[in-house]
Amino acid sequence: MIEDQPFEDVLRAPRDTAAYTRTEPVPVRTDVVYVVRTGRRAGSGCVYFGKAQVATVDRDAGRVDVRIVQNPYCNDRFLVPPDER
Repeated sequence: MIEDQPFEDVLRAPRDTAAYTRTEPVPVRTDVVYVVRTGRRAGSGCVYFGKAQVATVDRDAGRVDVRIVQNPYCNDRFLVPPDER
């Protein structure tokens, strides 16, 4: 989780693999940006990165709306479209 930064300002995923949780649940918070990565795929060695932010929470309906940006390029930690770098 990245605290104290707006969604738009999170431009690159952390390099440190300890920053990512693999098996522990993550609390739903509206005041942070979550950076996510895939696990390594057998044979390719690729990981993919993205960022997500909880936009709204409706406890009565059991609903969470999430804003997501994903990078489609192998091992590329940038979290903005290539033309905006």
